[in-house]
Amino acid sequence: MDITPWMTNHTGWADFILVGLFRQSQHPALLCVVIFMVFLMALSGNAVLIILIHSNTQLHTPMYFFISQLSLMDMMYISITVPKMLLDQVLGVSTISVPECGIQMFLYVTLAGSEFFLLAAMAYDRYVAICHPLHYPVLMNHRIPGDPALVPAVLKLSCSDTSLYEVFMYLCCVLMLLIPVTVISGSYYFILLTIHRMNSAEGRKKALATCSSHMMVVILFYGAAI
Repeated sequence: MDITPWMTNHTGWADFILVGLFRQSQHPALLCVVIFMVFLMALSGNAVLIILIHSNTQLHTPMYFFISQLSLMDMMYISITVPKMLLDQVLGVSTISVPECGIQMFLYVTLAGSEFFLLAAMAYDRYVAICHPLHYPVLMNHRIPGDPALVPAVLKLSCSDTSLYEVFMYLCCVLMLLIPVTVISGSYYFILLTIHRMNSAEGRKKALATCSSHMMVVILFYGAAI
């Protein structure tokens, strides 16, 4: 996104000129169709997963509850930017207003922080299930469920003093990263320690299998964030 403001003649708002994938592509129409198809597959896949979990009473457990919430967040994630991006491409619009940009960034950062804490809760769920299986029904029940990089660039366009806001923003980002990472790292430390102490090879294999999907999600999510 080009951070050079473009002043409109009617509203006086400073709009941002978007320089995205379509301008750099030799076949923008084909790229638009591909992105739209991937968007539909992501929405339908997550929607089917949520419906299956909520319709099957055997899946009404904390682990599957967290999975359904993760699917819901993924649907909200892609719905923030992709539909508008495709609509702007179809209509030939290459700008975004300041309020729209602010709303998008707020929702994106909020969902990112929520997903950080959700992944931490899922790690704690696996920790309780493996390290304290007898206490699992008590500790994990239905009552106790156990691109942000653009923000600094947008702040530079403000004519007012944003130093306090910048400090608050970076503090929130550090907490959103530090707390979940600490919980996830601590949970998996005790999980691996418990698995190492198991005498049964079958038990080790089963315990690792229950954590493998969550570990993959954590690696992909934090890897993309880095």
